[in-house]
Amino acid sequence: MDNQKTSQLTTGARPGWLWQAGSADRDWPDDADHENGNYQNKCLGCGEYFIGHKRRCFCRKCSDASKARWESLTPEQRAEEQRKADAELTAWLSSQNIGNEPRR
Repeated sequence: MDNQKTSQLTTGARPGWLWQAGSADRDWPDDADHENGNYQNKCLGCGEYFIGHKRRCFCRKCSDASKARWESLTPEQRAEEQRKADAELTAWLSSQNIGNEPRR
């Protein structure tokens, strides 16, 4: 293995083929040092591609915007948002019949 490839593997630097124009603010550079940290994912928030851990669902830009929005809410607004999320999850779980399977 040549020195450039070795350097990329040990420092977490991404090879050129992984980079996309304009995606630097969406990528998760801290994930690069992890075994599964250089995957190209599609963000569930904005639909753009980013580089990060294979289990990431949101790009850094959408994640940061979501955190900022959450932090700007009052405690009452946060409680209401949590109630909505809980109700949505309960409805989804009920529609999937999860937890209601017959015992064997």
